[in-house]
Amino acid sequence: MATKAHEKRKTQTCEEVMWYTMTQDPLPKELYEILACPMCKGDIAYNKEKTALLCRKCKIDYPIKEGIPIMLPPDMRV
Repeated sequence: MATKAHEKRKTQTCEEVMWYTMTQDPLPKELYEILACPMCKGDIAYNKEKTALLCRKCKIDYPIKEGIPIMLPPDMRV
């Protein structure tokens, strides 16, 4: 038996879910603000898809896996 809350819940389309996911930052703001590139200590920013962090100075990207930034230099990644 469906509850009133369940009946009122709007079903989201795939596009709405993707937009919501892409507009949210994958890392907490407090963590994002203190991170720096481990190679050159430069500032970082999200890539367009927000799936990685990109160093603005040396252009190395660092992937974000399950909400955890992988800040290893490229030659040390598996």
